[in-house]
Amino acid sequence: MPGCNFWAYVHPDSGLCEAIPADNPLGWTYLQVLAAPPGQDVVAGSTGAAPIRPQMIAGLDASAQHDVLVGCYSEWIRSRAVDAAGKVVPDEVGGLVVQFGYGRGRVVVSMLELLQPAGTDPVAAIMLQKLIDYCFSEFEPQTRLPLSANGSERP
Repeated sequence: MPGCNFWAYVHPDSGLCEAIPADNPLGWTYLQVLAAPPGQDVVAGSTGAAPIRPQMIAGLDASAQHDVLVGCYSEWIRSRAVDAAGKVVPDEVGGLVVQFGYGRGRVVVSMLELLQPAGTDPVAAIMLQKLIDYCFSEFEPQTRLPLSANGSERP
């Protein structure tokens, strides 16, 4: 898919693509929500004219698959995931929308560009509404985020 150097997929039980034709991996229908914001070149870490892909939530354990609502993977030449320091993270499966338990609560983190294109792109509008609906549902994340800098979680 032009503008995207990775494969994205949606968790079938998330409901985020309900009412939108969706096959895994996601295709042309999702181009606007999968492309990085204009001028953002995540792969090279610099700005450019053509969007490459959105940033992703990296470092997820394989046991977190239930909590990855929209994910991606990329192991193509020049399209590997990099961490905040610019170090390549090989064989990385990342999240574009991931749910986490946090303290006594829960949080959903989305790296998708949904708000800006929602006014003109029906896929972005539907996904944004479904994501809001999902956040108000009774979802139960299995992956926990640490509360303190040393990695321990306080009650």
